[in-house]
Amino acid sequence: MTRPRSGRPKVISQDDEDRLIAAAHQAPKTTIVSWTRELQLPCHPITTRRRLQEAGLDCHVPAVKEKLTEANKLARLKFAQQYVQHDINFWENVIFTDEKSFSSLAATRRHCWRLPNTRYKARNISERSRSSKVLVSFHGWMWAAGPGELVTIDGHHNAQEYINILETSLLPSVQAYAIPEPNNIVLVQDRSPIHTSRAVMDWLRQHLD
Repeated sequence: MTRPRSGRPKVISQDDEDRLIAAAHQAPKTTIVSWTRELQLPCHPITTRRRLQEAGLDCHVPAVKEKLTEANKLARLKFAQQYVQHDINFWENVIFTDEKSFSSLAATRRHCWRLPNTRYKARNISERSRSSKVLVSFHGWMWAAGPGELVTIDGHHNAQEYINILETSLLPSVQAYAIPEPNNIVLVQDRSPIHTSRAVMDWLRQHLD
């Protein structure tokens, strides 16, 4: 025998709740007001929020990651798989170096409705978008013992300026602080046209071999 429910009846039906939960899983960065309006729910957005919370969904600031193409992702995975078996003796002589430009972020602060422990699910991540206005650029490097020197890049970056940074900053720092007696240094850099230019490759062969 089923007893009648006590208290006030729900404002929205079970079908409405099911549609709401499905919409939240499909597009978790939508706003409460938008769901209430688009699903034509017969309730106030506060009620919509309450139903989501009852279903285990809470509002969080989403994780933010750089935009990556499928090719980027595959290349990173391939790199990790290629070097995963190397021990600390190998990594002690590896230097990672790159440039970084800091620009103004697009003003798009959003929130995400998700279940616990799903922060890094693809649908719950916001890809970082930036404006085209570069504020400042740096060159930096790091190795097993920690970060190296940061060098401010003024104006347009080119191969000759990169060589100058290698000569006046990276190499002296490595020799003085990181590896007093360099042996088989492995310099890891991306494949930008500057890094792979003939002038840069010639300099690397002369100084790091």
